Amino acid sequence: GLDGYLIQTEGHDLILLGDSDKGSLNAIYGFLEDHLHVRWFMPGDLGEDVLPQQTIRIPHLRERHTPDFFAVHGLIWSGHTRGAPDWQRRNRASIGPPDYFFGHSFHHILVETPELRAKHPDWFARDAKGNSKRSGQLCTSHPEVVAIAIRKAALFFDRKPEAATFGVSPEDGGGFCQDWRCQALDEEIGVDNGFITDRFMYFANQIAQGLRELDAVKYADKRIGFLAYHNYINPPEKIVPDPMVTVVMTHMHWSYCDVHDMDDPRCPSNKGFSRRLQRWQ
Repeated sequence: GLDGYLIQTEGHDLILLGDSDKGSLNAIYGFLEDHLHVRWFMPGDLGEDVLPQQTIRIPHLRERHTPDFFAVHGLIWSGHTRGAPDWQRRNRASIGPPDYFFGHSFHHILVETPELRAKHPDWFARDAKGNSKRSGQLCTSHPEVVAIAIRKAALFFDRKPEAATFGVSPEDGGGFCQDWRCQALDEEIGVDNGFITDRFMYFANQIAQGLRELDAVKYADKRIGFLAYHNYINPPEKIVPDPMVTVVMTHMHWSYCDVHDMDDPRCPSNKGFSRRLQRWQ
């Protein structure tokens, strides 16, 4: 499997083998942790724990490990402190191709400049009275914005054929569109729970369908990335994600807990995250 590895003994030989250089490195660190009791609890020398042993006895081994997730990224997001990349690598915490990940990405579709806002004010977020919010957010209900997003996604994949995902997530912060188009779509969908996931999922689905209509074969393996975050972290209630849409859950340390397991019933914050994750699934 991708980034997976094999630990095996054959007579007096120890075999550490991966499907790639990264997989082989995972095999080395897996052997050090699981059989030589080496731990890396946090970045830096202070976090490294090595159990001294006078004699190392290696039993008969035949282990095959494949990551449970296709891709994992972002465990050192909040501060690339000294030694953090080493810590992530040694804990085998970076899995899969980095091109599957993305961030806030409306600016990859349209950048809100004063000139473009003056020419096309209805492309960008406005309040209910039609005033510009100047937040960098888009009016995702505008058909021209949808068409532009489809073209930008196609152009991105054409220029980077190795890329897996084109992100269509809002900019960070608030300032989302409240113009008549977005209000009308919200009413048509029929969701009024304070979350706008359905609206943004409808937008992502339109882009996925647009790519399929452009060339179903060419873009068959591509993904439209949606970041579950802010007031669109709850799963949609009415709009079912297109199979082409990949959702990335955000486990932010100001909302959830990094100390306990995600599904630890004794941790109230992670219990809420676990419920959201199950609902997305």
